[in-house]
Amino acid sequence: MCMVPNKSCEPAGLRMSLVAFELANPTSVVPPKHLTVSVGNYGCQVHQVLLSMADDLGHLMQDFVLKLQKSGRGVDCPFVRGSRRNNVMYIAPGILIHSCGDIVHFLDLKTMTYMFQHSVEGNGIGCVAVHPKRTHFCVCEKGVSPNIYIYAYPSMELYKTLVDGTERYFSGASFNFDGTQLATVGAHPDYLLTVWDWENELMILRSKAFSQEVFKVDFSRYFKGQLLTSGVGHARFWKMASTFTGLKLEGAIAKFGTVPISDIAAYFELRNSKVVTGTEMGTVLVWDDALVKCQLKRPGGDEVYCHQGMIEYLVLDEDARFMITAAADGYIRFWDLDWLEAANDGDDKLVCEIVPTKEVLVDPLCRIKGIVVEKDHWIIQDEGGALWRSDLPSFKMTRLLEFHAGPIVGLVSSPISHEMASAGSDGTVRFYNFKSRTEEFKRRFTVACTVIIWLPLVVDPCGQSIVVGFADGIIRILQRNKNKWRLSVAVKPHKVGVTGLACSGDGQVLASTSLDGSVFFFHCPNSFRPLGYTTVPGSITCLDWSPNSQILLVGCSNGMIKKISRPDTNNDTTKSFELKDLTITDLSFIRPKIPKKIPPRPRTPPSPPPPASKGDGEEAKGETRAESEALKDGVSTAEVESLGDPAVPLEIPLEPLPRIPTHPPEPIELDDPSGTTYPIRSIFYSNGNLNSFYVSTEGMATGFLFECHSEAGEVMGWTHWSKKPIKTIRMTHSRKYFVSGSDNGVVRIQMAPLPGQLMGNDDDSKYWEAGLHDAFYGVVTGAALSFDDQYLASVSEDGSFFIHTIHFIDEKPAAPEPFPPTIPDGDVEDVPGYMLSIEEWRRKAEQDEIDRLAKEAKMKLITQLEVIRNQVAVLLEENGAKERNQQLALEDFVIDFRLFKRLEEDTIAELEQARKELQWDSEKRNVGLRKLRSFFLDPIEVEHIVIHAFASVSQTSTFRVLKLTDEFKIALNEARRQGWMGKRSSVSDAQRKQTIRQDALKKKKKRDEESADEPGITKLEYRRRLLKQRIREWDDFLKTKPDLTWVADEDVEALDRAVNSKGDFKLKTNPGYVVPDDQYTNEKLKRNEIVLFQEAVHGVKMNFNNQFFVLRQKKKELRVVLLLKQNRVMEINKLLDSKDPLVPVPDFKREEQPEVREIVKQEDRDAHEAKIAAATAAALAAEGKSKEGGGLGVMTAGPKKTAEDPKPDPVVGTQRLDPKSQTKPKGKLRRKAEPPKIILSPLEESEKEANHIRLRHEKSKLESEMRKIITEFDDELERLRQEKYRLEVNMKCADLKALVMYEELKILRKLQTHEDALDMRCQAKLAEDADIVVKLAEHDLVVDAAQEEVQELTEQRDKLFAMWMQTNPPPDLNPAHGELHRMYIKKMRRPKKPKENPDDETEESDLDEVADDDEEEYEDEDFVELCPGNGDPALYKRMVAMRDRRCFLDYAIIDQGKIVDALLKEKGQIIKKKKAVASQLNGIESEIVKFQTLKQTSLNNVEVGLTLKMNQVEYMENGRLPEDLSRALVFALKEEQGLIDRLRAHGERKKSLKKLHKELKKMHADLQRERRAQEKKTKQTEAKYVESQMLKFGETLVDETLNIIMIKKDLQFLRDKLRNQEVGLIRELSVWHRRIERATDQLRSLTKENAAILHIVADLKEQMQSIHFDMTCRAATTYTDSLLEKQKAESDQNILSIKITKQDEMIQELKKSITRTKTVLPKVYPCDREQAR
Repeated sequence: MCMVPNKSCEPAGLRMSLVAFELANPTSVVPPKHLTVSVGNYGCQVHQVLLSMADDLGHLMQDFVLKLQKSGRGVDCPFVRGSRRNNVMYIAPGILIHSCGDIVHFLDLKTMTYMFQHSVEGNGIGCVAVHPKRTHFCVCEKGVSPNIYIYAYPSMELYKTLVDGTERYFSGASFNFDGTQLATVGAHPDYLLTVWDWENELMILRSKAFSQEVFKVDFSRYFKGQLLTSGVGHARFWKMASTFTGLKLEGAIAKFGTVPISDIAAYFELRNSKVVTGTEMGTVLVWDDALVKCQLKRPGGDEVYCHQGMIEYLVLDEDARFMITAAADGYIRFWDLDWLEAANDGDDKLVCEIVPTKEVLVDPLCRIKGIVVEKDHWIIQDEGGALWRSDLPSFKMTRLLEFHAGPIVGLVSSPISHEMASAGSDGTVRFYNFKSRTEEFKRRFTVACTVIIWLPLVVDPCGQSIVVGFADGIIRILQRNKNKWRLSVAVKPHKVGVTGLACSGDGQVLASTSLDGSVFFFHCPNSFRPLGYTTVPGSITCLDWSPNSQILLVGCSNGMIKKISRPDTNNDTTKSFELKDLTITDLSFIRPKIPKKIPPRPRTPPSPPPPASKGDGEEAKGETRAESEALKDGVSTAEVESLGDPAVPLEIPLEPLPRIPTHPPEPIELDDPSGTTYPIRSIFYSNGNLNSFYVSTEGMATGFLFECHSEAGEVMGWTHWSKKPIKTIRMTHSRKYFVSGSDNGVVRIQMAPLPGQLMGNDDDSKYWEAGLHDAFYGVVTGAALSFDDQYLASVSEDGSFFIHTIHFIDEKPAAPEPFPPTIPDGDVEDVPGYMLSIEEWRRKAEQDEIDRLAKEAKMKLITQLEVIRNQVAVLLEENGAKERNQQLALEDFVIDFRLFKRLEEDTIAELEQARKELQWDSEKRNVGLRKLRSFFLDPIEVEHIVIHAFASVSQTSTFRVLKLTDEFKIALNEARRQGWMGKRSSVSDAQRKQTIRQDALKKKKKRDEESADEPGITKLEYRRRLLKQRIREWDDFLKTKPDLTWVADEDVEALDRAVNSKGDFKLKTNPGYVVPDDQYTNEKLKRNEIVLFQEAVHGVKMNFNNQFFVLRQKKKELRVVLLLKQNRVMEINKLLDSKDPLVPVPDFKREEQPEVREIVKQEDRDAHEAKIAAATAAALAAEGKSKEGGGLGVMTAGPKKTAEDPKPDPVVGTQRLDPKSQTKPKGKLRRKAEPPKIILSPLEESEKEANHIRLRHEKSKLESEMRKIITEFDDELERLRQEKYRLEVNMKCADLKALVMYEELKILRKLQTHEDALDMRCQAKLAEDADIVVKLAEHDLVVDAAQEEVQELTEQRDKLFAMWMQTNPPPDLNPAHGELHRMYIKKMRRPKKPKENPDDETEESDLDEVADDDEEEYEDEDFVELCPGNGDPALYKRMVAMRDRRCFLDYAIIDQGKIVDALLKEKGQIIKKKKAVASQLNGIESEIVKFQTLKQTSLNNVEVGLTLKMNQVEYMENGRLPEDLSRALVFALKEEQGLIDRLRAHGERKKSLKKLHKELKKMHADLQRERRAQEKKTKQTEAKYVESQMLKFGETLVDETLNIIMIKKDLQFLRDKLRNQEVGLIRELSVWHRRIERATDQLRSLTKENAAILHIVADLKEQMQSIHFDMTCRAATTYTDSLLEKQKAESDQNILSIKITKQDEMIQELKKSITRTKTVLPKVYPCDREQAR
């Protein structure tokens, strides 16, 4: 026996929470043993659980004994609710452990006996787990920060306590495989995963498992430190990782990828770290490194999985090579592991189809929730309400236990025997026996039960009947008949679920309530005949009859309480069951002031309990810790010690506890707004008072029970009944006690007070309560005592079912003597759930009767009208038979024209009224139609339209094309603007652009130089410019000089043509493939390509659709023509009296004109109405099998039809008599006399025959024309159909290409970031290089400007020297000529710049800072220069001024030369920087090339679909097409022959090219010899030139230096030469003046002629260019003529010979020029200083 505390002793009353469990095994009896139990601060000795309550009033309640006899799911099953996973396991051989409600159950499967272990905290148990050695088990409880208690087995001693594991409750726990660690998972709201060292009560690691419910947690069976969790929409793989901060839990969440996300409840780990899991769909997933490796399913389609439901059990045996799965579909399937090898080998196939080797069906209604495996059997947990045992290897199924599946909604006990009945949401109604503790029988229905009551003895004296309400509104009365339920009454009074049932005390009326607020009454003595119903606002939650059975009290979910009078049993219900004369009274009460808290009352402590023995070491510490925890929660040490003690209890009465009165606190009003109403939970009348009743509510008044009086406005009394809302409360059969159940799983028994004694003082309330069910999900839905108050039974929404044995000390009520049962066999006919309610059926029957009478009257009127119509038709016939002058006009038959007008006005008014009535509905449907059109049709530009041929079965259809959206059009315009084939700006392009820019700058500089030339230049300047021109020419010539890598333009063109036309390209998959610059692509270009491609596909489809529409329009026109011709043929047939078949002209089908879908014709309406009528008739025929009266079962409702309704005769000629109508009335008309036959004359016969011949010819012609039109149209349609086939193939290929481009776009999108970074670097370097180029060009301009300034200063100095030479007379005229000249050319020091501030001696000009290098060149400063004695003083002054000017110019030239040198040095640095930038650009270019190669490799990995025709395949192995075509290369036969011919042509061309190569090689050798000889001559000439300069100057000089030196030649030589030249020039001057005049006139005429010739030359050049371009295009072919090539080579050789000859001539001229220069240099070399003196 084990005793466990459930609730602490609270001051509000003695809440006894001790339960004694008695084992049913007689072999486990042990000697009596006294146990001490502490209640609050007092101790007492217990026998079963004996309560002694002091009775101050002396008569309220006697002491009673409560003993827990059996608990669990069903009377014979102490089992867990089937929906809880991992809750059933073995703790010992043959003994199962599981949790249910607030108790841990131990079930011995051999003896079917059990023992129990209560929870310590009393709030329920979240989960249990068993140690691998089965020596301990852990109980994870519920509550606020619940603890984990670990017990030893089989001693049942509390061993360890783990605290602070979660916030509310645990959802899973598991030991590791060596039992040293424990893992737990919390539920909402924290979902914490915790790893414990449970032996030391230490927490090792903690982490949040997931954000949703976790089903399961397990340690890895192969890898230490790893865990697995699974739950809602996830699976997670955990690892205990060591970090620098310590040990941490790291969880990898499973990534489903393309597999739909699913809940995972079962998994299994393999040795290779792969994990196999099940899913809620029934598939099996194989995981590798948190990724789906493959998905397993059965063959048969996409919807055929391994199971049709969630897989709850999965295990693999890699040695035995099989896998077992079990799921909610009730099947256990065995699979081999052939798929495992494919998964291990890395097969990329995601879905693997497997076939089970064996399958076992547990039961058709079984929903497997878990399996416990033993060697010889399996234990199967069935969520459908059973526990199964499967024997191995036969798999014979044995049902061990059976119970409700899901919540139990109600429980009632028999008023005459120890029997009870329960109803569940699974639709079962079960019958139990208290004493035998067995389920006798059950009955299952298809709809969930909602409420159940036991009919009183006044209704059923045998006490064998119950009433059950269902969720579909049906009420069924079941009677016990031997071993089954007999259905005696089935009725459907409500449209929605039944919420309450109550039978009046006199047994006359049964009331039922529903969610829609309806209350239905039945007359019990008259076979439960329906009396009627009434309605109240709000959903009804509870009801009860007054003691006199005249008032029905109902409570609603909106807080209203209604008092309804009892209906009369003789009400008229022929038309409706609605009771309008019932008196309904509203009851409202003012809630009293309630104290928020009642202080506890002190009690006198009893004698202390006897001491208990304790162990040593850790065990003693564990006990001490358990004692402290128990005392903390109000639990005694003896209670903790008594857990699991299998002793038989002794009867030891409790001593009465003294009562110490306390003063209640000051009442405080609960702070809720006035007028607030709360849903009514329960309501029932007090015992013996007609106006007093009890009410419990929700909201702020939760847990309070109020006593109210119907005639008082205030509450009479109250008591604090429970902490949570009261779910159910009722009186026992003896009317002595209240039995209640609350939302927190607490069951309470209290003696029923007399009316007016519920005054709010809890100290006067004597009760017992215990938390028997789960505090979170165990809402008590039913609690009842047996008829003799010996047994207590309670059920809850979590499916738990508890039965307790009670021993009251007072006298037990005697069982009434039941009448002998007279229950007939057989059920009445049940009512289907889809049937109408009895009120709906009654109203329908009434409406049907009204319709029947109206139909009869209508048919009677129609018959009368038919008679009148027949009479009128006879009159019209007689009138037509009379002579024309005796006939009456049709208007004369109209009696009253106003009648027609009135009918028309009434019709118009009715139409207008109908239009107004249907306007809203019409607008609603129009809006819906517009929405459908905007969603389905507006985005479509061309929908699927079919066109059929006239005669053949050929047809074709359009391409379904969507409209181009505005966003797509914007993207299309952008793509067109940018161009998806645009070339990427590469580094080489930028360099080429920079080169072009430099050339442009140089050309501009050259033009500036040329434009700066002045017409009047000196000879020296002319020579200098001529020298520069020669240097430029020389440079240009050197540029034209071919180097070793030179190739002729013709050869380059030929090579380019060969490269472009050759067929052997390097594949993009080749590792050495380099992406060309013009083929670079990126995300933007690819997107533009996709957009343009989609636009092109759209254009192709629309082009075909346009052709289609043209053909359809043509068909419409041709059909009109054909109909005209057919009508003419019909006329001819009529004239010829021929019955020949016509050429058929088919109508347009609906699929050919979908645009007319909204045009509804009358025949369409008729067809739709006929379809609806057929469906209605089928439904009525299906319902016709049931009896009239709807849901009344054996009862009837409404009048019966004695005979079938008379069917009216069909109406003939029911048209309205209209004077404007030209049709003849129908009816029984008299036969007219046939006219006599006319005999034709021979002439008329011949004319008739001729006419027939003409008509037959016309008919034949028309038919031939029709057949021709039909044939031509069908042929055209066939051509369009063939075109459609071809385009469909192209469109499929386009779709494949679009998929490939999309995959490429995704790859490019991933690589775009890196490419953008490279482009940014490249653009930055290009910008830097461009800046350097611009800076270099600007620097060149500055250098050129400085050099020009030097040149200008030099020219000024030369002009000054020439002016001095002219100023200084010759020696014969000026004796001091030589002295003055020496003084002029004297080298002077730099003149000092005058100081701006004379006082400041520190400042010096820039000229003073310049130091002269050659001090000896300056004359002695002490020498005083004077005018020569024989010289002219004026000339001397002029000489001094000119000398000073010369000195200034000399030093200015020196300074400017230094500036030029500095600029050239700076230019060198810029060039060096440019080279560095160019090197960096080359590096970036190489990176770009590598990146483009990587990009191309990624793009190559995209799979591309290739469409082949069968006639393209010519690759056979053994006469069959091989399965693997990866080694095959596809060629069409035509292409293959073309390749063979091309190879043959290439062979011939190769031979001719080899021959030509030999000739060119020989020519090349000759040219090389000549080149070497010319180079040798050039080197000799350069050596002589250098030698001559070294001899004369000691160094090699440039041309600028030579020009400067030439200025210093002998003055006298120049003067004599000048004089001689002047004499000759003067004579020639006059001659040239005359020649110039003549030449000017001649030049003018020649200029005009030259301009005309230039125009002609320009036109000829344009023609030549066009001819050259045409010839080039024609010459660009793959094949060439060897003769032409040879001639071309000869012409090239001649051109080269001519060029070499010209070069030789130029070399000779240069040699002569060098020779002339050498002869001139000695003359211009100036004399030294001594010679000058």
